[in-house]
Amino acid sequence: MHVISKQLLSGSRHYYRIRIGDYRIGLAVEGDVVEFL
Repeated sequence: MHVISKQLLSGSRHYYRIRIGDYRIGLAVEGDVVEFL
């Protein structure tokens, strides 16, 4: 399982790229809001 974390300089939004086997999941976390990309 690979997790790549990126933090943008503008604001408090965090991007996570999670790779499990052949599956890739993108997450955007901003405060209490979590988005699946």
